[in-house]
Amino acid sequence: MCVRSQIRSFALHLEEGVFTSVMIQIYASAILSLMDDLRKLEDQAKTWHVSNPSNEEVNKQAGPLLIAAVENCSWLQLRSAWKQLHTITNRVKTGKCDNAEFSRLIAELRTRIREDLDDRIFFSVTDPDKIDRFFKPDKNHEGCLMPKRADEIFDAVILERFGDCEDDLVEASKCYITATYTACVFHLMRVVEHGLMEVATLAGITDPKASWGAVLSKVDLYAFRTKHDELPTAIQPHQELLRDLSAEMHSIQYAWRNRVSHIDNKLIPTKPIDRGVAAEIMTTVQAFMRSLAERLPK
Repeated sequence: MCVRSQIRSFALHLEEGVFTSVMIQIYASAILSLMDDLRKLEDQAKTWHVSNPSNEEVNKQAGPLLIAAVENCSWLQLRSAWKQLHTITNRVKTGKCDNAEFSRLIAELRTRIREDLDDRIFFSVTDPDKIDRFFKPDKNHEGCLMPKRADEIFDAVILERFGDCEDDLVEASKCYITATYTACVFHLMRVVEHGLMEVATLAGITDPKASWGAVLSKVDLYAFRTKHDELPTAIQPHQELLRDLSAEMHSIQYAWRNRVSHIDNKLIPTKPIDRGVAAEIMTTVQAFMRSLAERLPK
């Protein structure tokens, strides 16, 4: 019996596949399941000429299984296996690929996948706290997880007010997940820069490159060391807000504990950051940016 009709959709899918170089999410269980199913397909293909319901069911699985192989080989850039998939589809297109040959081709595909995987390194996220905070169930793939969006990890109001900081919030999350905590704080400091300039404007600072220390000093001056009726008229309605922002800015400053400084007017981590410090900074930055988003005049 020819298998051409059963894997026509696989051939079409293969033609659309492309290699990518982006960071991807792979489940070990999915790879193991795919390899196991390919092995079963290899064995069952030899008996497809026998008429029984179980063999018909396996026959129907050929297309979906090979489509899954295409997707995994593309995501993981398994080039040798990818070439074997092309060999399979080209043989099937001739209409002369019998079941025995098809079984041998699948066996070769499994071998090439294993060999290609020898050249791949995978990192595993096992920390339940990180999984709960940064991932959510994938509605399209039962039993799998997918990364949360930035507005699901942080407060949505932050993204609504400071949309330009989304990339840094996403990158900060990735760095935290992969335990590159200094890089995580670097991106969080870039997020803070988005809000700092608006605080500077609120405090009447016109310098577009005002440092964190300069802004905090001015905020403290107006919040605690200037009588309300002596404040500039534009700032008087916001003295209470400045007091709250001062407390949050001091929390951030305490959290980074001299590990961050200004370099070329940018907040930059200057000492290694561990997980505890990164978590503390992430929490305080989120609170600070939420306050700005909710209370700063537009």
